[in-house]
Amino acid sequence: VAAALAALHEQIHDSLAPWPLIRTFAQHVLTATLLRLAGEDELPADTEAIDRDLAEDIVARDIPLSEITEVLRSMQREWLSLLIDAAVGEGTDGISVIPALATSVSGTMDAWIGAATDAIVDERRRVYLAEQVRGRSAIESRVAAEPVDVEAATRLLRIPLADGTLVATPEQP
Repeated sequence: VAAALAALHEQIHDSLAPWPLIRTFAQHVLTATLLRLAGEDELPADTEAIDRDLAEDIVARDIPLSEITEVLRSMQREWLSLLIDAAVGEGTDGISVIPALATSVSGTMDAWIGAATDAIVDERRRVYLAEQVRGRSAIESRVAAEPVDVEAATRLLRIPLADGTLVATPEQP
């Protein structure tokens, strides 16, 4: 995990990234990989296993899913390299486990990429629905002639308002 995170730090120069959450996620995925390789019960790769704070951070910073996938694939490559090197160092017995090792790392990472994607999509949906509720509330307040924060309502609705009244623009009659 430390080697994968060091490689990520070189690739991603983001001091605001939630590195403790990323470390925990990486430990979880690597543990699942090694349990799968050992034939033990593997940790489930599901949306609930993804730390919600990590998904919230990704959504808040509007990081594309393709970048998240590339970061996870980068960890996968690092782990494969380290584990294959360790296997080769064990001689013939180690070399014989390389196909199972590659299958375990790849299969587990594929499952976790799917779970992470689902968690991020769920968080994006939650944020979108919350924004819809705030927008509807602003519209209902305006229709009911309740006082509204004009600047906040303009930003929220993305429609110019003046003194709480809708202002027609050339693009919006």
